[in-house]
Amino acid sequence: MEVLDIDAVSAILIVGATMGVVELVKALFDKNWRTAVIIVGAGVAGAIAGILTGYTPLVGAVAGLAASGTITLGKSFAAE
Repeated sequence: MEVLDIDAVSAILIVGATMGVVELVKALFDKNWRTAVIIVGAGVAGAIAGILTGYTPLVGAVAGLAASGTITLGKSFAAE
């Protein structure tokens, strides 16, 4: 990550949040409302946790989406 000048934690959050958003978009297009609500809920819970821990809601939401994306990734490995 030195080439991009991004620290490891930021890189993990960016990749995880991207996975979460991609899964949200897929769920919305598939009209899988349960999955979509769970992912949005993760973002909202992260935003609230961010506020409560002294971070911005945006940082918390990104962390929540990253958690959602990480869980999805873990499930894909477990399924194999």
